[in-house]
Amino acid sequence: MRFSFVFFAWFGIIPFMPDVVRDLALTPEQKWNSVVLAVAGTVFFPAFDWEIMR
Repeated sequence: MRFSFVFFAWFGIIPFMPDVVRDLALTPEQKWNSVVLAVAGTVFFPAFDWEIMR
């Protein structure tokens, strides 16, 4: 589960960001927020997942 979420959060969304921005008509601020959330998910989810799985 941990690997799947981290992989999707970072490698699954970021390469398609130009398409996502165009399709959803995101503003630059919204684009920046999505990048920050992807990085935060990649960094923090494994720590939370470790606590859940313990």
